[in-house]
Amino acid sequence: MTTISKPRILIPRNILNRMQAYVDLCDKEISGLGTVVYDPKFQGYVVKRVMLLEQEVSSTSTDLDDQAVAQALYEYREYEGKEEIAFWWHSHVNMNTFWSGTDHETMDSIGKNGLCVAVVLNKKREKRGAIVMAPKNFPAVKFDDVEITILDTIDFSMDDVKKEIEAKVKEKTYKYVDPYQGSYRDWE
Repeated sequence: MTTISKPRILIPRNILNRMQAYVDLCDKEISGLGTVVYDPKFQGYVVKRVMLLEQEVSSTSTDLDDQAVAQALYEYREYEGKEEIAFWWHSHVNMNTFWSGTDHETMDSIGKNGLCVAVVLNKKREKRGAIVMAPKNFPAVKFDDVEITILDTIDFSMDDVKKEIEAKVKEKTYKYVDPYQGSYRDWE
């Protein structure tokens, strides 16, 4: 068992950039869901995917389409056991990153299923994180102002790189003339 004082949210840079692009390109609030996994090495929840779903938005709210949410849950069922759709992100456009009453209700609603990892962003590139955990038969616990760590994205496998090096890179050998024998020899 690993003991931690407060869980963290870890977001790969490419996923954060995508969420920020949604925020930057929308003049109203915007939101979406995503998948997370717990990584004991990082002692936190790693965001694996983000989804932009059909929604109705205004300057102060965003309502995800119920059918779009159901479709997302259906499509991501294949990741069950590996990734959990428990990530909710949204923007506050040009306002500060804080949790409104509606935000708390949304986190509690998602979290009642066991887990909600939430991030709010704005056009000033500020972000705030929260985690709601609701173990079965126990009251929910909410962690606010959770540390958000950005992970540099690696889009390749180190094993593949190693195999490619082994296949394509050879150590150079040198030949020299042995002045006493008058012939070429491999440099050792």
